Amino acid sequence: MKNYRCERVADLITREIAQIIEKKISDPRLHLITITATRVTRDIRIAYVYYTVRPVDVELAEIQAALKNATGYIRREMGQVLELRYIPELRFEFDKSLDYGNRIWDQLEALEDDDTLDTE
Repeated sequence: MKNYRCERVADLITREIAQIIEKKISDPRLHLITITATRVTRDIRIAYVYYTVRPVDVELAEIQAALKNATGYIRREMGQVLELRYIPELRFEFDKSLDYGNRIWDQLEALEDDDTLDTE
């Protein structure tokens, strides 16, 4: 059975973190990330926040260090906006699904190019 409250809270957290990073954080490294999704535990004590980085040539370790430094600030700002009994602990994780999807897309395009060469 799905827990719709968890899904709603996860969506709220995703939007709020994206706004905080965009408008209230001055670290330029964090302006390169995009929050893609959030998953919360059933008790809403831990939120796993997934992000991607564009451009890809940026050092991922630097981004992770900047997120670790900003986690307390982001959590405090969320607490002022969200009306929750407990503000969840934030755990930021790099979202590999977009890179995986891009690889599949490139492979499909390569197959399509091979098919057009074979028909000529």
